[in-house]
Amino acid sequence: MKNFITATLLIVLSICLTNFLTGCGCAYKTLVCPATNTPVLYPRSQKCAKKFYEDAVKTYTPTLDATVNVIEQVTVSAKAGVKAEAQLLKDKLTSEDQLMQGILQSAFLTLQQRPCDGDAAYKKALDDVAQYKIRLETIKADLNKSKTEPEIKETLDKYTEGKNDGKNVGIIVGSLDRYYADNNSYPSDLSKLTGTNAIEAIKSLGLSIVYAVESNDTFTLRFAGEDGKLNTGDDKVNKSTKGKKVNN
Repeated sequence: MKNFITATLLIVLSICLTNFLTGCGCAYKTLVCPATNTPVLYPRSQKCAKKFYEDAVKTYTPTLDATVNVIEQVTVSAKAGVKAEAQLLKDKLTSEDQLMQGILQSAFLTLQQRPCDGDAAYKKALDDVAQYKIRLETIKADLNKSKTEPEIKETLDKYTEGKNDGKNVGIIVGSLDRYYADNNSYPSDLSKLTGTNAIEAIKSLGLSIVYAVESNDTFTLRFAGEDGKLNTGDDKVNKSTKGKKVNN
């Protein structure tokens, strides 16, 4: 029995020593990028990139939860129509949350795999998180100010248009990149996509998206922002080259 305990302790100590020597704790490493001669911090491993991404998500999760809580509170005694509008807002925030998580995850992984290329995307993702938190606080404040049902409805109506746009665009972009992986080129138009989810997403977005192939290896997908209209200041643009997203 003693021999067994001793052997177990030795194994545990060996693992701890190995982890200590290899630096298993997550941290950032520094690389000087040749093109700019500037230092870049990046996660030391994909495991660390995943942890940092999860930590970043945690920074806005309480704000999101608090905003949703306010939505539920202000509509407790509201009529069915206002409650429906509140549900639309909650759905939109869920869609935006999923989109934000995807952006963050991609940014951290790109930074870990290609530090010099991913640095700009990483910084933009962190800025997007900061703006997202401000937006959540603004929605919460607006709802808290609403004293009557019409005011609540007016506030909620601002966020109903295009509630699933982010999700649907993500489906289309993913389908386009999978198409490239299978065919080594992007389709000439969106009708070439055959996946059920992609077809439904394209149908849902309708005329609020414009797809353009710049070459066999590159496409851009422009879609309407909050105002629901193309070619205005809040348009969003997705671009991919050779199956990978290009940050604008």
